[in-house]
Amino acid sequence: LASLYALRGDAASALGLLIAAKVSQWTLLVGSLPVVYAVSVGGPEPLLLDSRQVGEVLLTAAQSSFAVVLLAGLFLTPRSAIVLFALFITQLVLPFESVRFAFSGVYLIATALLLAFNGSRRRSVFSLPYRAYQEGFVVRGRGEDDGRASANP
Repeated sequence: LASLYALRGDAASALGLLIAAKVSQWTLLVGSLPVVYAVSVGGPEPLLLDSRQVGEVLLTAAQSSFAVVLLAGLFLTPRSAIVLFALFITQLVLPFESVRFAFSGVYLIATALLLAFNGSRRRSVFSLPYRAYQEGFVVRGRGEDDGRASANP
């Protein structure tokens, strides 16, 4: 769907869809796995992962952190998009456990370097909670039109 939006020239919707999918992946999928597992075994038990599963979770988390830093300013430069795409495709076609751990390291180092040496990206990342609050909970003053029809015409 994101590709269709992008092909139609609606880059903002495409980017928004990708961000929403990533948020959904981490909050709904990964966050609910331990809960579903505990319910299925009848009590609170640790979710045991083998090394391949640990590598997959680590890789996904590392990719996500890198993507958040790249997208925090709500824009993506062509250079950043190419780097993100190249890293993703390369690790996708090399499905070896050691490659997953190596790429996780690359993503985490790249994330740290961007935060350390790019002030505008760092400010964008650290202002995300405030911006989300502002967008999600717009406080309206008295007398402002809140979109409802007035009782006194």
